[in-house]
Amino acid sequence: MAKTLHKQNITPKNFLDCGSGTGLLGAAIRKTWPEIKITGMDFAADMLAQSMMDGSADDTILHNLMNSPWPVEDQSYDIVGAAAVINYAADPHQFISDMAAVLKPGGYLVLSYLAGQESTQGLTDDGGRVYLWSKEKTEACLVESGIELVSNRDTRSYSGRGSHRVDGVLMGIKFKTLSD
Repeated sequence: MAKTLHKQNITPKNFLDCGSGTGLLGAAIRKTWPEIKITGMDFAADMLAQSMMDGSADDTILHNLMNSPWPVEDQSYDIVGAAAVINYAADPHQFISDMAAVLKPGGYLVLSYLAGQESTQGLTDDGGRVYLWSKEKTEACLVESGIELVSNRDTRSYSGRGSHRVDGVLMGIKFKTLSD
């Protein structure tokens, strides 16, 4: 995801890592932009603490991303990202809308997702559900939230320390409106 963003030749000041866990995505972003201010947001306090100790986050917000609205000021981040988090959202439209709300006009939204049939695909280890849905549905959610699709890279890879399969990375830029 960081490589996809780097190709845009931008110099962001801040990044919101949605569902940051221990900060693996934040660490990758930090390698690309060492001076960027990274905020990790997750519902697991112990993971947020780890991301602060590792230096992959400068600040943290303890919050369940599935609870809307988010405790973040609207239009406050240059980049908002989520690595394989959207598949835990029962309402992907709301999740992407919440991401878009905190993104500055002209800012970048980037997410990775697991593709598949549009249905619930069993339980996770912690009893949560993982939702798999099509690339087309993901793209539609972005557009409906005011995000212009910039890149859609199919990938079949494993990321992080675990075995999270990533089927694709979507990136969009927030539309600028007349009021912006």
